Amino acid sequence: RGKRILMGKTKGVGFYGKVRIPTIGHREAINTAKTLAQNDSDLHIGLSGTSNPLTPELKRRHAEMLFNHPVMPASKHTSNIISFLKNMASQHDDFTLVAGSDRAKEYHALLSKYNGKADQAGIVPFHFKKWRVHQVDGQRVNSNKHPTQMNKEELTRSVSATKLEKLARTGDWK
Repeated sequence: RGKRILMGKTKGVGFYGKVRIPTIGHREAINTAKTLAQNDSDLHIGLSGTSNPLTPELKRRHAEMLFNHPVMPASKHTSNIISFLKNMASQHDDFTLVAGSDRAKEYHALLSKYNGKADQAGIVPFHFKKWRVHQVDGQRVNSNKHPTQMNKEELTRSVSATKLEKLARTGDWK
């Protein structure tokens, strides 16, 4: 698909998250990443190794079905955002990190602080010649409505793993 090569490395777009339970809100972020990567970038999806309530492997399988895209297996390369970015920098000089409104500022600050800079041990964990954080449109909203009473946009903007876990604990599978 004609990926643009930049100094021997391709351009990359990635999404990284805890994603305790994959949701339609996560899918919206992935769809944004797919659009950004569409013509000239490799797309990477990394999920943390968090294993509550799903095991990392089960979480990955559910995410792949929901996102309709391969997800990196949980490993030392995806255990946290720093390891994910280190892995991405080994493949890309130009990288876009896609984030929801709840993480975009945090990720931007992290990249500003650490990109190309040595940590306390003198190691540069990652270095991109060009990077950006792309915030997914829309803000997360809090809603006390039952999910069956929400329209698709409300549901997408308010869904969370915590809410899903609470519904599951009470046996509310609908």
